[in-house]
Amino acid sequence: MNKPAGPGRGTRNVRNMRTEAFLLLAVALILTLPACGQSTERGKRKSLKAALNQRTEALSRGEAGAYLSFFAPDYKDQWLSLDQARLKADERFQRSPLPRIKFGDREFVIEGDRAVVKEEFAFEDSVAGRTVRKQEVQHLIMERRGDRWVCISGSEVLKLLSGRLEEERAIEQAMLQRENALVRRDLSAYMNLVSPRYLHKGVNREELRKIVLKNLQAYSNIEFKSFDRKIHFYGQFATVEQRFNLQAEKIGGTIETFSGPERFELEKTPEGWKFIRGLN
Repeated sequence: MNKPAGPGRGTRNVRNMRTEAFLLLAVALILTLPACGQSTERGKRKSLKAALNQRTEALSRGEAGAYLSFFAPDYKDQWLSLDQARLKADERFQRSPLPRIKFGDREFVIEGDRAVVKEEFAFEDSVAGRTVRKQEVQHLIMERRGDRWVCISGSEVLKLLSGRLEEERAIEQAMLQRENALVRRDLSAYMNLVSPRYLHKGVNREELRKIVLKNLQAYSNIEFKSFDRKIHFYGQFATVEQRFNLQAEKIGGTIETFSGPERFELEKTPEGWKFIRGLN
């Protein structure tokens, strides 16, 4: 039996590559600007810390307006603008209990009126009655405008407050549906999760269907468990990494076992999250 998923290595380091590219771009942005104003380095650092602390206080009090004032009107990110985030964040602040957010160590790179802030944080919230915890690092791109610093890109906390948790839960559901389809040996349910744009190692959706059908017909019973799942969310696209154990009984009674890592790419569609790479 071909194992249910055997993703390629071409995108194995996509998250690290994007993070490194993001940081290089951030540093390039701040280094290309001349130092403006007469403020001392110490003064800039002090005012930058003050802006970050005011943001933290606004979050702890659940004051959406004060929190969103931390961001520039032209804030840009990989998948949302400030206008898109505003409604969802404001809605979230109106519900109790508030998310629990704690910031940790920070590092600063300041050049002129631009700065990059590397910041650790822990985030806890409830999604559909389930507690979700995140411990991550964000890289804020800050710009000094007038007498204050504002964030122009890079806030992972804003993403979490503006729908990222809900999207990750929807991706989790797609992963669970795939597992259930395998265990039930339900080809229709399995293929319903596959995008028409699927293409991996030269295999398109129709060719994948033939592979899956052959595998499901060869076994009378399938047990599948996944663990150590990591979701990397990029707006309309996501990558999922996990490990799995699979035990399958052939029609003749022989038991075969498979285990190892899996990696998938999915895209958001009007019908939900669909696999576009990694299933063959």
